[in-house]
Amino acid sequence: MESLLSFARLSPTEIGEAELKASVQMILQLQMPLFHHKQIAVEFNCTEPVWVCCTQEGLKKIFINLFTNAMDAMEAVKDRQKKIRISVMLTENFAVVEVEDNGKGMKAEEKERIFNPFYTTKSTGTGLGLYLVYQQLEEVGGSIQVYSEEGQGTLFRVMLPLKKSLGE
Repeated sequence: MESLLSFARLSPTEIGEAELKASVQMILQLQMPLFHHKQIAVEFNCTEPVWVCCTQEGLKKIFINLFTNAMDAMEAVKDRQKKIRISVMLTENFAVVEVEDNGKGMKAEEKERIFNPFYTTKSTGTGLGLYLVYQQLEEVGGSIQVYSEEGQGTLFRVMLPLKKSLGE
């Protein structure tokens, strides 16, 4: 098991920089056919380009995993329109990205374990997606928080250091 964990661990990352708005738009564009097929409405709110301390590849790992989990969480939703809302806000040193879905939500014990490697609630999941998101954010000095209520949906709040916060 330890060798699989080392394989899943991100290789040491050089902290690069990437433009967040364009990166998220590109990922959304690639996933849009799947959103449409699953009848999921997507709203993206970001008013200006935002440079963060993370590589383009790192942003892909983070947001493809979060968007995929949001889609999966809505599989069982039948009684309301399925929605994913992505919002970007700025603090002095961080870009705060919220990814919110109105899917099935999580039980308290699930929330406590979701960033552990190999923990999954999916029948076909590996349990590495959110672990890799967490690791990627740790490597660039960011963080992630989760808020969820069973039956109501989930909100992930991602904190990515702004490029200027590295002393530029």
